[in-house]
Amino acid sequence: MDEEGKARGKSVVAGQHGLAQVALSRVLIPVPVLTIPPIAFHLLNKTSLLKRYPGMSIPTNLALITACLYIGLGPAIALFPQIGTISVSQLEPQFRGLLDSNGNPISQLYYNKGL
Repeated sequence: MDEEGKARGKSVVAGQHGLAQVALSRVLIPVPVLTIPPIAFHLLNKTSLLKRYPGMSIPTNLALITACLYIGLGPAIALFPQIGTISVSQLEPQFRGLLDSNGNPISQLYYNKGL
């Protein structure tokens, strides 16, 4: 779509950009869960607290995982804006030479990256 919100067509290139952004954000979602809890749990196992209360190991591990998901999910999804911008020169030929309602050439278009 253009700056005025008018749909200007469907672009495979814009779809690829959006899909790549979504895929990258999905790859980043588990990174905090796969890195922080194992390190923190390893350090916590050395403390006297978990040695004294071994039954707290599983709840502690689950709490660490939950906290990392809660903290890491938002930033991973928000890494890229919902509405992306792409230069017309990167798109298919049918998007070049478009004019806005004032007759000015359109240099960039917007796309919804999806979820």
